[in-house]
Amino acid sequence: MQKQKLQRSSTTTESRSESESKSSDIPLDVVFDLLSNSRRRHVLRYLLTESASTTLGDLAEYIAGIENDKPEQALSSAERKRVYISLYQSHLPKMDEAGVISFENDRKTVELTENAGAVTRFLPENTGNEPTEPNQGMLSRVSSAFDRVRSQITNLG
Repeated sequence: MQKQKLQRSSTTTESRSESESKSSDIPLDVVFDLLSNSRRRHVLRYLLTESASTTLGDLAEYIAGIENDKPEQALSSAERKRVYISLYQSHLPKMDEAGVISFENDRKTVELTENAGAVTRFLPENTGNEPTEPNQGMLSRVSSAFDRVRSQITNLG
């Protein structure tokens, strides 16, 4: 009887720790790497605020509009294409591999996954003056990220 109790207790503990770790399975270095690029941050913001599921084309238009400070209707095909290609070849596959989004390459669809919270909890608010190039404002983003981590750790203890 005691052996059954131990097994049940062990199974319950394993289930609890599995479910607790699902949202935190993404290592912090991967989280911050994902958030280090403005296009990936824009993808997450779009999926959080506009639609949890969208197409690659809609994302490319949205991000190109932000980067070029133009309404989507005023974008040139070259401006759209530049963002589309980088999302398709680099950013979306990287986010999919990390388990933050699901990117269906054949259908060109993108949606948030249940693991997205592990990254979005560190996503800085969009202040409207976010740098569009990956290397601009890096010190500010890193400092801000460390402040959020510090507050998370303080809240745990």
